[in-house]
Amino acid sequence: MDYSVIGKKIREMRKVVGLTQRDLAEDVCTQALISRIEKGDIYPSATTLYQISLKLGVDVNFFFEIGTTPRLDYIREVEKQLRTLRLGGKYEEMMEVVKTKEKNPFFYKDIEKLQLLYWHKAIYLFEVKKDPDMSFRLLQHTYELTSYQKKAVSEREMEILMTFGSWESLLDNHEGALSHYQKVEAIMNHHYLKPLYTSPRE
Repeated sequence: MDYSVIGKKIREMRKVVGLTQRDLAEDVCTQALISRIEKGDIYPSATTLYQISLKLGVDVNFFFEIGTTPRLDYIREVEKQLRTLRLGGKYEEMMEVVKTKEKNPFFYKDIEKLQLLYWHKAIYLFEVKKDPDMSFRLLQHTYELTSYQKKAVSEREMEILMTFGSWESLLDNHEGALSHYQKVEAIMNHHYLKPLYTSPRE
């Protein structure tokens, strides 16, 4: 549970509704306690959090959700960082970021975020370790983490298909490369909603 996120949100919402810390604390707890909660020093009891939510006009579950869900801007920052390193060919640095995030439960407990890490790990294996077989196997697994879940194809799934295509091209398998590029083109034209990758190496 991220106490600081909850505290910041309470402070932000308190100001929006025009309450002072004293106002929010009235009939709930002390002003000093509200101050510590907003600073992220402590986490309020369930009862206190419920009473605070009533005064702020929100469902108490809102605070539980923001306390256990990673902030969207954090995830976007990681994506941006990995993209910058990937496009810059800084694969060693990219892999260090991947290793760090793999230890973060926000990533390894979420399939879509784990897919982001595995995709970049596969790129590292191909570009640095020069291991096409392992790279293709990991990338196939990475793609299949989400491809079976829905009919629509995500932007990342298309990027993974493009990665397959570029690798095949680099390995002089132009027919295989063309096949993947055509899948992406079909997706863009809404003709191919749920591509399944089958490795030509199998």
